[in-house]
Amino acid sequence: MRTLLLLLACILWASMAPAQVWTQYRGPHRTGVGKLHEDPRARLENLGATLWEFDDEQRMGAISNAVLDEENAYYVSGGYLLALDYWSGEEQWRAHMYDPEKRRGAVSHPTVAEGSLFVGGRNGTLYAYNASTGKQRWTYPTGGPILSSPTVADGRIFFLSQDSLFYALDAQTGERVWSFLTHWGGNSSPTVAGNTVYVGCQEFVGTEGYLYALDTKSGALKWQFEAKGSIQGVPVIAHGNVYVVSDDGYLFAVDTATGQEKWQYNLSANTLSSPTVTDSAVYVMAHGNGIAYAVHAHSGKELWQRNFSAYQGRSILCGESVI
Repeated sequence: MRTLLLLLACILWASMAPAQVWTQYRGPHRTGVGKLHEDPRARLENLGATLWEFDDEQRMGAISNAVLDEENAYYVSGGYLLALDYWSGEEQWRAHMYDPEKRRGAVSHPTVAEGSLFVGGRNGTLYAYNASTGKQRWTYPTGGPILSSPTVADGRIFFLSQDSLFYALDAQTGERVWSFLTHWGGNSSPTVAGNTVYVGCQEFVGTEGYLYALDTKSGALKWQFEAKGSIQGVPVIAHGNVYVVSDDGYLFAVDTATGQEKWQYNLSANTLSSPTVTDSAVYVMAHGNGIAYAVHAHSGKELWQRNFSAYQGRSILCGESVI
């Protein structure tokens, strides 16, 4: 089945550019919150309208979310990394990412920063490409598949590999700055706030999971928080808390400074999704029961819930009222 990429108002291009770019998975700050653009095509009454479509003719299909800079949209599909013109949908370039020896391609969501595009592969390699031309700049091999979406801050790129190591590389050269040994690795994509990078992981055979707070410059452990289930989603920073979800169905608010739990909420179902946080609420979609939850961001008390039955995606908040 070939991939047909549709440009939808609200959660993709029309609502973000040029006022706001969407440089990495779940947005510039990993919050899953975006602002509606002034362009009339991004008005609420036009949400869901198709602006353009692109058929990449790949039988494997798209396997990543799209990310955006001021000029292009980038995504992974069928062993290729593609760049499309932001407004027209015309292909600008494509880079081949399939490893014939290991028979593996890229599976992580790409990140665009500092003129480069970064994406991890199932062959354990992190790739850096020139965002304008698609020319490969450097590669960095690890000992396990990279399912984590990298993040860039202060000239360094941070990502988690399933070789159990969390890496910090120089974004320009690809040289290792430091690495930190986690309990098991995993799929969690890191979040940077100030001089701290936060990342979740799973324990062996998916039992306990951990949330780590590491110094961005040295990789030194500031604190770790243990949950009963694996933490595979993205940590979200807001209100002095780190909000994370464990796959056994718990939403946690953890103090960013101390790593102490402030509250937890039982979703009553397993989930792999990441929370979305606003001024007053935390939104989570549970895979196990198809229910969307809204929880008070400061107290952890339930505000409302709605059953979507067969929901399997992630939550994104657009503007102030659309999820």
